Amino acid sequence: MKVIPFNVAESIISQGIVFSDDIGESGELKEIDIYNVYKYADLVNKVTIHFYDLNIFSPVVLGLSCIIVARKLSHFKNEWNHKFLQMTTLNFQKIENCFNTLYK
Repeated sequence: MKVIPFNVAESIISQGIVFSDDIGESGELKEIDIYNVYKYADLVNKVTIHFYDLNIFSPVVLGLSCIIVARKLSHFKNEWNHKFLQMTTLNFQKIENCFNTLYK
């Protein structure tokens, strides 16, 4: 079975992409922010399947980048959370190029 970014992002989503130390742009996260981040994560994840030129990124990098883009779109004060390092062994510098590609 081949691992694809879609599977990686879904795995990360299932582990949780909102953490107790996350805050929104204006302070405490609102329920709508939490709802939105899961919806955006699913949407960005599904959209990336249709862009062949994203194949230059590894599945883990692309999957995690989808999550970080979703957190940015949902107005998290810090789109990166150190818990992603524990979940994937990737730091933000390793996904930054992919994140910028997706977010632009």
